[in-house]
Amino acid sequence: MRYYVGVCLPLYIVHSVSKTWDLMDTAVVAICLTSIVIVYITDTQLHTFVSRNVRLKQFGKPLVPNLDAGLSYYSRHPNYFGEKL
Repeated sequence: MRYYVGVCLPLYIVHSVSKTWDLMDTAVVAICLTSIVIVYITDTQLHTFVSRNVRLKQFGKPLVPNLDAGLSYYSRHPNYFGEKL
């Protein structure tokens, strides 16, 4: 029960303050949505990469050692970047 308080605390604050929506709120929501999209894309790319290596292993072909396409081309750990963002 006590864990739900920590999760719901931001919602309590949002509903208890009568301040109107401003530019900072828009920026924070945009950053949050961007981070969710980055994590989703990265997880999808990583799943595809691992699935491909599993199929290559089943057919006895050489495995691809590193994921260096997609968002991993720009960052070594884009998933962590999205989570921290």
